[in-house]
Amino acid sequence: MDFVAIDFETANHTRSSACSIGLAVVKDNKIVETRSYYIRPVPNYYASMNTRIHGITSMQTDSAPTFIELWENGLKDYFIGWDMVAHNAPFEKSVLNALSEVYEIDIPVDRMYCSLKMSRQRLESVNYQLDTVCNLLGIKFDNHHDALADAVA
Repeated sequence: MDFVAIDFETANHTRSSACSIGLAVVKDNKIVETRSYYIRPVPNYYASMNTRIHGITSMQTDSAPTFIELWENGLKDYFIGWDMVAHNAPFEKSVLNALSEVYEIDIPVDRMYCSLKMSRQRLESVNYQLDTVCNLLGIKFDNHHDALADAVA
């Protein structure tokens, strides 16, 4: 299966506040490309809880491009015609929906598979957090809550 794995980090409780995106393109069961971007969030403020989780602050994103700037400069190529995979796909989809509304653009995601849901169906574990699932499957995983590291995992 060929797909793009995606992960967002958000600056605050608002879903449109994406401050980082990680993408991993998988073809023939191999990661062939990775991309990671900081994003100037909307609204542009950081909740301390979010920063504690991912470590991103306004210092990294105040001069970063907006999502729409990234979208128009090639980010859309990682969405159009691709199946998507995300751990906790409903969250990632809600971020995409919020960004779609804020910027009044169509973000085409025909199919988004949820590795969290698949893990719950196929594995026995005390929890199904991404780091736990990776450990169970023997997947090297460092830097949890870094958007690129999460997408690659």
